Amino acid sequence: MLNTETSQKVSKADERLYMLESRELEGITSEVLLSKMEEQTRKVNHKSDGDKMKKGFYFIGCYQEDKEGKEYFGVDLVEGSYEYYGKLFIHRGLYNSSGEWRVSHIDSGSCIVKDINLASARMLAKKMKDFKIWELRTYEELSSAINHPWRYKEEVKAITTMRLDRA
Repeated sequence: MLNTETSQKVSKADERLYMLESRELEGITSEVLLSKMEEQTRKVNHKSDGDKMKKGFYFIGCYQEDKEGKEYFGVDLVEGSYEYYGKLFIHRGLYNSSGEWRVSHIDSGSCIVKDINLASARMLAKKMKDFKIWELRTYEELSSAINHPWRYKEEVKAITTMRLDRA
């Protein structure tokens, strides 16, 4: 649950991105959060890469358990710093250290690389942002493309190699 003080500190520009007011989160399901995330993602101008590091709230994908103990991939709202690069973004949670940056896919929230420094995260996001595979929207579509890469074979191979690069 977001507190009112934190919500008031976020600028109006950030509210248009991945910002949700605390009253909207009460009793909300992960399916609704995913729907809101996709709706807000469509509103973001992905052309302005690496504009400026922002502080606020954003969605990431993570494994969760349902009431029956089954694991599924859902979304989580996180507070921290983030910067956009096409369909990718780099981010670090509020309580993470300087070497814990991640590169993730905006539409699905899927993490591509984690626990790297800021310079490496920026470099990798710039190198990987133009791949066609990022046009896929969901975690399931990305997983399928990675596990059965007949259409994206060369891109998956290049991304797998690039993930090891550091600045």
